[in-house]
Parts: sequence; structure tokens; C-alpha cells
Amino acid sequence: MRPDSGLPYLAVSQYQHDRWTTADGLPNHAIDWIQRSPDGYLWLGTEGGLVRFDGVRFTAFNRNTTPALQGTDFYPTVPLHVDRQGILWIATTGGLVRYKDGDFTRAAASPHPNPPPVQRMVEDHAGRLWVWEQDIDGRLYEVRDGRFVAPDPESALYGQVTAVAGDPGGDLWVSTIDRALVRVHEARALSIMPSGALPGGVTHLYVSRDSVVWVGTQHGFGRRQNGRFEFHELGAGGLAGYVTGFAEDAAYSVGMQARSSDSTRATGSPAIRLPACSSIAKEACG
Repeated sequence: MRPDSGLPYLAVSQYQHDRWTTADGLPNHAIDWIQRSPDGYLWLGTEGGLVRFDGVRFTAFNRNTTPALQGTDFYPTVPLHVDRQGILWIATTGGLVRYKDGDFTRAAASPHPNPPPVQRMVEDHAGRLWVWEQDIDGRLYEVRDGRFVAPDPESALYGQVTAVAGDPGGDLWVSTIDRALVRVHEARALSIMPSGALPGGVTHLYVSRDSVVWVGTQHGFGRRQNGRFEFHELGAGGLAGYVTGFAEDAAYSVGMQARSSDSTRATGSPAIRLPACSSIAKEACG
């Protein structure tokens, strides 16, 4: 049992490991995205296009085999999100495509003639779908009636966006290029931290199940809890690189990945570094 959670603990070596390569039918070994649809398939966004895996066989879907993907490039094709209706949303160079019950349909065209890749889709508590295009322009759009709808020009969301996340209550959290933090509730943008309040270079946002907002940057990470924001730099304690993602386990521990060989874990306790396992957590690793 894990002493910090009371949950059964299994080492990685105790799991069964299976490995598939191009020799097993995988069309391309470079996998950048993965999603699972309600019918049990795994969807892989590879450098060779969209691939479906049923546990045994790989099936490729691209502009040559799927009418809804005609006119799109093989890369990037991103399995983004499964919404509450069980629809898998797929981002392509031609806009959004929906998959449900074995059928692909075009859903929304990009507002740009040469669209940047859509990197994230978030669904709010009312079922509204929001997408973020990762580009120098960095715009956030609502997907509505087959269109990408931009925020009101007077809204705090109208500017350039650096990261987006959804929280357990169905609200959106958005960081902007001018280092502000915005919360979107009922499609209305509320300023939580003003311009200049966030550290520069935000790379990732994550909201844990206990509603703590985690902010990854090019130089470290921060968290906002109970109205208070604290920031921890990477590099001073042997950890280096910029933050590329967060994840959470069943015990509410939040893990952080940086663009280096280091991995870290933090809990609700004040974070400290444990040199023995390159971790930041006020607990023993394991």
C-alpha cells in the first residue's frame, strides 16, 4: 500500500508491457497525441496522420481514405477531445472533424486561410466547446453552429492566449500574452490576476480536482490556491527546463513534466526538493 494514499501500489515492472511498432502495422512510429473514444478505440495522432487502434489492428484515416479529411494534410491531425455526447473531435489543417458511431463529419472550418494547428479543446459546464489555436496570434474561439466564433473585442479573452485549461466545475482558465489570468464562467470572462501578475512565458495550465490552478512556465511553475499565488523557479535545485505538462493521480498528487530528463511531483504541502529522486514534494518518493 502507498503510505500517502492507502491505495495499492504497483511498480512499473509489475504491469504487463506490450510494444507495437511499424512492424506490427503501426503506420508511423512518431505518436504525438492519443485519445480514447466511447466505443473503446484508441486514436493516435501520428506524423503520418490519424490512426485507430482496436488492441490488435491499426487502421489509418487520411485524405485518401476518408471523405471528411479530404483536402487536409496528414500532419498535424489531432484527436482533441471526447465531449459529453460521446463525440470525438479531431483537429485538422482544414478545421474540425467529428467522429461518432463509425462516421466522420466535417464540423467547423478554421477562420484562417492557412490555419495554425488547434492544440486544445475544453468543454465548459454548459456544453460549450472552446478551442485554442497555438500560433503567434494565439486566439481562443468558441465552436458554435459549425463556426469558430471569436470573443467579443471588449472581452479579456480577445487578446493573445498562451494556455487554456478547464476546471472541475466546468469553468475555463486562460492565461494571456500580457501575463494575466482569466476565468470564464457562463461564457463571461472574469479577470482573476491582472496584466503582469503571472510570470512570463506561460507554457501550460492545469486545474486539479481540488480546484488548485497550476501554471507552468519557461522558468518554473506556480500555483493559485485560496486566492494566493506562489511561484517556484526551476534550475536552482538541480531541476531545469520548462514545464510541458501536469497530471494528477488518485491520491490528488500532481505530477509535473519539464522539457528535460527530470520529473517532479507535488502535493498540497509546501513544495520542497528531494535530491534523492529529483522530486519536489514534502514526502518520500514512492
